[in-house]
Amino acid sequence: MNADITLSELGQINDIAWTMYREGVPPDQARFWARRARVSIERVLAKGCSEAGVAPEIATTLAKRREDEIFRLYTLFSRAGGAPWDFYPVREHGEKLGKTLRGVAEADLEAAMAPYLDPIKADLMRRGFPEEDAEGWCEEIAGESGMWMDDDPPAEWLALCGDEAPASP
Repeated sequence: MNADITLSELGQINDIAWTMYREGVPPDQARFWARRARVSIERVLAKGCSEAGVAPEIATTLAKRREDEIFRLYTLFSRAGGAPWDFYPVREHGEKLGKTLRGVAEADLEAAMAPYLDPIKADLMRRGFPEEDAEGWCEEIAGESGMWMDDDPPAEWLALCGDEAPASP
């Protein structure tokens, strides 16, 4: 794992935790890397606080929260055997859900999503994800489904997202 955490990675708490899990980083080393991230985050936040005339203690508090979240997610991914996107890729499940919802009246969408999303939420919770995290992932899938509800999106849209056009049904 690279010791330098770039500014673009600071907002990628999930990615940092997931990478540590996928690389098989042991818990003591994961805690080290989470602290290392906190130091980098704190520097950036302290500079911003200084420029904004805000108390520097806020930077310390926020950086510590991010450290804790990195390690919480790493621990969660380790116990669950992966991250939600390992079990339920948002693109794939959003497409399936969107195609299932074709022709459903807008007023009935929430009820129509439940039979698809409830088992995903239940499985994630069974794997150890808190209800809030499981619901959040289901919301990601539901958000992706909107692109597929009327018809397959244009290939140009998918290319912009780094995806290929869907195969013929």
